[in-house]
Amino acid sequence: YFVRVLRWRELLGPMARPSLAALFRATMIGFTALFFVGRAAEMIVRPAALSVKERVHPSASYATVMIERVFDMVMVVAFFAVNLIFFEYIARDADATRLFGWIKVTGVLLLVAAAAGIYGLSAFRRRRNSALTYLERKLAWLPKSAHAAAMSLFPHISEGLAVLHDARG
Repeated sequence: YFVRVLRWRELLGPMARPSLAALFRATMIGFTALFFVGRAAEMIVRPAALSVKERVHPSASYATVMIERVFDMVMVVAFFAVNLIFFEYIARDADATRLFGWIKVTGVLLLVAAAAGIYGLSAFRRRRNSALTYLERKLAWLPKSAHAAAMSLFPHISEGLAVLHDARG
């Protein structure tokens, strides 16, 4: 949990600097909710707990939790893909050999997709001003409250992605 707190602090860094104790408390509250309500609740309760007690904009804390989930998903896909690439199986017939050849290809494709996803997030961060302008135009059809919520969340997501361009982070 402490490593999660450190990661969350790095993601929040460009937007807010809550104390480690506040981040740890919110993390514990969020993971307690996980046991009672499920995984989706943790993504709602943890950032809400932080925003209630600290001076952290709610959309900033929600954005960083979303970024964490994306990074977690990319890492799981990457580990799975590497496992598929190096998977060894001694086949007794040609069909099985062909099937496991496709498994290796699938591993490579998953790894390429994960790398492309990280590159896309990095490009969104680098070109955030034009990307945010584009999103604001494209989402103009939403009701005012939904548009305001989305346009509050997207800049915070772009700020949280600063970790992709910071070697220390």
